[in-house]
Amino acid sequence: MIETPGGYKLVDGYVTKDGNVIPVPEERDFYKLIGVTYIEPENRDL
Repeated sequence: MIETPGGYKLVDGYVTKDGNVIPVPEERDFYKLIGVTYIEPENRDL
């Protein structure tokens, strides 16, 4: 289990909050949910 900003948790491939599954169909949606600016994969640096 991983906990994110805002109290969201990643459990078995699902994003949850307070025991409820939060739909995040796209990676972009997940970034928006946790308040992080989305960067296209080809523009990411490690």
